[in-house]
Amino acid sequence: MNYEGVAEHYGIPSIKFYADVVRLMDEGTLVFKGATSDPAKFTFSNDGTHPIECGDQLYTDSIARSFTKMAEKTYASAPHTLAAPKYEDNWSDANMYDSLDSRISYSGNGWKTATSNSDLPGDDVTKNNYQLEQYFDQLVWTENTADTLSFKFHGRKVGVFDFGGPDSGRIKVTYQKLSDNSVVKEQVLDRFTSYNNYYRHEFNYTDSVPEDDYLVTIQLVDTPRSGSSLKENMISDKTLITSRPELFQPERFFFGKLLMLGEILDSGYEPQPSVSPSVEPSTAPSASPSIAPSVSPSAVPSTSPSAGTNTPTPTPTYYPQPTYYPGVPSGPGVIIPGTGNDKRTCKFTDISGHYAQSQIKKLYEDNILNGMTDTEFGPNETVSRAQFAAMIKRALELNSVIYSGQYGDVSSNDWFASDVAAITKAGIMAGDDMGNFRPNDQISRQASA
Repeated sequence: MNYEGVAEHYGIPSIKFYADVVRLMDEGTLVFKGATSDPAKFTFSNDGTHPIECGDQLYTDSIARSFTKMAEKTYASAPHTLAAPKYEDNWSDANMYDSLDSRISYSGNGWKTATSNSDLPGDDVTKNNYQLEQYFDQLVWTENTADTLSFKFHGRKVGVFDFGGPDSGRIKVTYQKLSDNSVVKEQVLDRFTSYNNYYRHEFNYTDSVPEDDYLVTIQLVDTPRSGSSLKENMISDKTLITSRPELFQPERFFFGKLLMLGEILDSGYEPQPSVSPSVEPSTAPSASPSIAPSVSPSAVPSTSPSAGTNTPTPTPTYYPQPTYYPGVPSGPGVIIPGTGNDKRTCKFTDISGHYAQSQIKKLYEDNILNGMTDTEFGPNETVSRAQFAAMIKRALELNSVIYSGQYGDVSSNDWFASDVAAITKAGIMAGDDMGNFRPNDQISRQASA
């Protein structure tokens, strides 16, 4: 998809994250995919997909600079009128429903629940990557091909958001039209993927059906795998399946959330009869009785969880936030100003009457300086060499440089490592004769000049 085209169509600012990555690759100082042990190169990613420390810092800096530029623009204060859809086949009618939703019926005696990784079957070796509770309040799972889940919906497509692992199986999704009981579509979705050496969150949809009212039934496929669907032919890394084939032998379905283009209907919903006098209205199928999964009552919450109770994404630990940058969410000295024509409002109460009051206010509003707190700047406090390096980097809008260990007293994990690298490359600051930067030393007026 052309994401920049989507942003332009709807009048949404966009950030091109590739700029710094491409620049460093052109300079020969960055490897897009490689091992982190190469001291001569900065590595963006180990697997070519997920950024590591270097990539995180580049993306953080791109966001900070871009948000600052956005805040400098002047926008008229007016309601934003949403443009007509860019694509006719859009997903504006998408919805997601929890496995605990009362409108979903479970049939069969094999259903079990899981609220954490420890509740999952299999071996601990498969459970140490993704945490179930980060994505689901509860999973409902089965390995019994006679078990089904069903629901009624009005729409054009359904899917599942689930947890897949070595023991994931194939599910059959059946669409039965409520008006005449006809089966419109049966489609098999394989919930095992080439990455399923461990449990991970996954999702998939069936193909579309004509928009209408349907009874949808989902159950495990009961026919054996063969040919290209054999797990040993699908998995990309065959180490685990070779050494522990028993982990891959079961066929299970781990159901977390229901996805659909449309909306779920009450279990008692019946389609309206046709208005045509020449056609006898069909009787919609009666809803299957809802059968609760066979778990102890205490395992199933009595009410849906309140909004906002999901586990928050943890702040990255490789950039600890010093008190000099209070409340900064995305790394050292990164300022995320408001959108539109918002400016940071200076609320410092300790600079009134100070000889540098106007300069401090201007530097704060330009996102070059921060205070000790929201209301305290500390105009008479000393500044360390690390803090000074960070301020100069932001003031001059220097490009990000990945720290390569040139100083004995600066670690790549230090919040100021990238700032020190940038300021050193620009020739503005340097270390001492012993190869140290002395980041915590106070900077003298002579040195700052």
